Amino acid sequence: MAVATVFPCLWFNSTAKEAADFYVTLMPHSHVDRVWRSPTHKAGPEATVLTVDFTVAGQRLPGLNGGPHFSLSEAVVHVLQFDVVMSLGPVVALGPPRPARSPN
Repeated sequence: MAVATVFPCLWFNSTAKEAADFYVTLMPHSHVDRVWRSPTHKAGPEATVLTVDFTVAGQRLPGLNGGPHFSLSEAVVHVLQFDVVMSLGPVVALGPPRPARSPN
């Protein structure tokens, strides 16, 4: 079985690129790796930033422009990246997400 790389994904309204540009100035070994833009042949604004891959102090962090319904918050999404294509059977078998419970 391939080993997965796990990293958090930061969600923004529409400022993922600006946030990445800021975050990479805070610590050494930080840089913007890649900016993913919308295709120019699709409807909507041309070359809109969809996601930004960046590294802060060696930690990989993708930023996602999720729109006004998904703004940056205390929520964290963990991304699992595998070196090979794998079946999602065990992941799908977990079922739909459950509502979060209050710690109180």
